[in-house]
Amino acid sequence: MGEIVPMSRPERLLPSGQSAQGFPHNLTVQPTPLLGREDEVADACAILRGRAVRFLSLVGPPGIGKTRLALQVALELREHFCDGVYFVPLAPVHDPNLVVSAIALTLGIRESASQSLLEVLKAHLQDRSMLLLLDNFEQVAEAAPDVASLLGAAPFLKVLVTSRMVLHTYGEYDLSVPPLHLPNLASLPCLEELPRYAAIDLFVQRAQAAKHTFMLTTQNAPAVAELCSRLDGLPLAIELAAAGIRVLSAQALLAHLTNRFQTLPAGSWDLPERHKTLHNAIEWSYNLLSPAEQKLLRWFSVFVGGCALQAIEAVCRGDTVEPGNPVAGNLIEGLTSLIDNSLLRQEETADGQARYWMLETIREYGLEQLEKCDERAEAARSHAGYFLALVERAEPHLHGPEQVTWLDRLETEHNNIRSALQWFLRQAGEEREIDEGMRMVGALLIFWDIRGYVREGRSQAEASLQQPGASSHSAGRAKALLTASRLSWFQRDHAAARAFAVESVAIWRTLEDKAGIVFALEGLGAVAWHQGDAETSQPLLEESLAIRMATGHTVGIMELLAFLAYADVSRGNYSKALALIEEYMPLVKQLRDSRGTAVLYHTAAYAALGLGNVESSLEYFRNSMILADEVGDRQGIGWTLTGFAEVACDKHQPLRAARLFGAAEALLQSLGIPPTEHAVDREMYARSVAATRSMLSSTSFDQAWAHGRALTVQQALDYALEKHTILPADTVTVPLKAKTGQPGRSHVSSCLMPLDQSNYIGITPREMDVLRLVADGLTNVQVAERLSISRNTVSIHLYTLYNKLGVRSRAAATRYAIEHKLI
Repeated sequence: MGEIVPMSRPERLLPSGQSAQGFPHNLTVQPTPLLGREDEVADACAILRGRAVRFLSLVGPPGIGKTRLALQVALELREHFCDGVYFVPLAPVHDPNLVVSAIALTLGIRESASQSLLEVLKAHLQDRSMLLLLDNFEQVAEAAPDVASLLGAAPFLKVLVTSRMVLHTYGEYDLSVPPLHLPNLASLPCLEELPRYAAIDLFVQRAQAAKHTFMLTTQNAPAVAELCSRLDGLPLAIELAAAGIRVLSAQALLAHLTNRFQTLPAGSWDLPERHKTLHNAIEWSYNLLSPAEQKLLRWFSVFVGGCALQAIEAVCRGDTVEPGNPVAGNLIEGLTSLIDNSLLRQEETADGQARYWMLETIREYGLEQLEKCDERAEAARSHAGYFLALVERAEPHLHGPEQVTWLDRLETEHNNIRSALQWFLRQAGEEREIDEGMRMVGALLIFWDIRGYVREGRSQAEASLQQPGASSHSAGRAKALLTASRLSWFQRDHAAARAFAVESVAIWRTLEDKAGIVFALEGLGAVAWHQGDAETSQPLLEESLAIRMATGHTVGIMELLAFLAYADVSRGNYSKALALIEEYMPLVKQLRDSRGTAVLYHTAAYAALGLGNVESSLEYFRNSMILADEVGDRQGIGWTLTGFAEVACDKHQPLRAARLFGAAEALLQSLGIPPTEHAVDREMYARSVAATRSMLSSTSFDQAWAHGRALTVQQALDYALEKHTILPADTVTVPLKAKTGQPGRSHVSSCLMPLDQSNYIGITPREMDVLRLVADGLTNVQVAERLSISRNTVSIHLYTLYNKLGVRSRAAATRYAIEHKLI
């Protein structure tokens, strides 16, 4: 049995009508503690204690825990309102005209024959210092002017509202309620640290309430973490899932979570009907939307991981949507309404563009409604067509000065691209759609290559080629064959790579497409060369070079010359290879193609190493690594790490060499590439590993190799570039936080301590601004005002910071920043 983590005791709240100071209230005892909302409680209390804000709305999607948060805020503010704090439940009220009656009923005020109830209420509240908590206001939003009228008549009155939508009432101040804090699944913390994350803590406590023997163990912790993550950190969803522990293990619950609405059990019998299931909670909000807003939400659900405005315009308002369709109306108004209703979220990307996204639980509900309305096929077709156009538009820009920009754009939209490609792959027997899917595969080759999706790309390429009903002589098929060939070659499956390339050449020749012929000839020539078939390889490469020269395809000439230099190095013609690279390097630099330049530097490094010029080799490897990192070329980083290792071996630095070999092996294996199949010289690689092993004891070699494998990509890269030093005598092991958002990272429970741990946190300049202001004691509201950004953006920055720092609160973030000299 795995290690067990003891859980803390729940706190108790004061009974209804009582408080230490004797101030009146009608707040009831809460049966469970509020978890993970320290910052939100502090922010709301600070706002309501101040003079500037008298009308505060806690806004968030269904199941986010607005009511529970508001009750805690009200409880903590009792002593600040001498005339009382009162909870007014509006869930049963559907007529806005009855809101005043509900407030009056809560306060025990009766109607007057001579005055309206609103006037009576104003008179009663006129001189009273009171806080009213109006819960579930979204369904009676038209009553907001009445609340504003009360505030106007009663200067000491304050109102706290929970709502799924912003009310847009004069004087209103809205505070967005975020999901509970979640661990990073790619770098899962150790068992003892997991309960520090509010989502995990909530699941465990509710699971123990359902089954007292449940414990968080090393066996079930990964499943619990993934379960909470897939439920978006929504308290309601987590509580409903935890109730399933009565009959299923955490692992089984995760396996059954294919449709969360069908899997999650009904809630406790004493919960409001809309909260008994997650489906009901979201449906409650959906039914409050207009028909146009409902349709926009349904169609938006086809996007995976969010999208930009232009994608929404194309997919939700394109030719697939007939004139007069509700979605074809004012799109910005519709998006604004969905955001106001907490069903959609907007964030600003690094380049200042707006990006829209929704929680997966809401997206799943939208897909269900899309299916019910018989619109899913049409929406999916529109979505797939848009992202096919995007990847084909990106393809020519994946070389040259815009390379990084387009690679990053494809990376951002990768989940949408995956979804679109899967749609194409499901269209068996539809020749047009099948061909479009193969075109998409062809256009993604460079992206899959550079960003290290070798295994995934090959699988998708082969799946597209195997679809029944596909044309056997289309350009789309020829491109997909090239992709399958190239990615098979990276995995050193030369037989498959050659077969794909042969078929591709035949199709391109039939189509008389010179550009296609060139690419196919180069691929076939490279594979033949790797198989030791120089007789076949040489004429193919020469024919390809002749066509390149005739057409003036500069990028193509560069790539071919890079391969010829690579071939010379592999044959031991180091001087010839170096001369060829130095002759054409000025041309390559003019193209401003970072990846192509990195490849040439990498090959030049091996040529210099072969000539015994270790320092020149090291400089070439540095240049190659910097450029590979710039474009996110994980494969290039992996191969260059082996180069640094071989240089370390030549310099008699066996510990450094072993660590770098281990780091390279781990990265290349994660990409599905055999590490022993060295990119330039397999024999040189084997000799260097053997020499490194001979300079160390067996134990030291194994430990150093394991240390290297445990490094994250960024740590390995910094180590190779000597941004910090790992000394042989340094045996202290500490947990390290991986820099988020970087490819190829894996969690390391312990590895060697770097000199500057902040290098690996990955805090952006804007996040650092937020961290400094939070450390100075500013609230989210004050931070937003100081930085001229929205409060929602501040919340997002804080949420990201907490993940990166591995903390849960402002105080913990401040302490971490001070201890690690980040501020």
